[in-house]
Amino acid sequence: MTNNNEQNSGIVLVSEIYPDNISVVPLDNRPIFPGLTLPLFFSSKELVDRINHAVENENGFIGVSFIKEPVKKSVTELELYKTGTLLKILRILDSTGDTMNILAQAVIRFRM
Repeated sequence: MTNNNEQNSGIVLVSEIYPDNISVVPLDNRPIFPGLTLPLFFSSKELVDRINHAVENENGFIGVSFIKEPVKKSVTELELYKTGTLLKILRILDSTGDTMNILAQAVIRFRM
């Protein structure tokens, strides 16, 4: 419930625009900064499933975070930086069972 002062001031809470909880996927080739619109390629069944979940259940928002040290382990075992970028998935360009190309816009930074 908002009071008249909040309605008149034009204040909008971040939680009213962006989801409180998001799926986060690792990036190993480059950090992404807010304001960019770019294509991204993901090549694992687990990441494709997370992206599909974000499109279906989180209004197309997903987080990305840069990997501290690239290793050959599963996604759940990677160490990610605590700061990442919230992406809005604009379009799924191509998708097979284990790979997906998306077009996304980087919106804001977040901290886990």
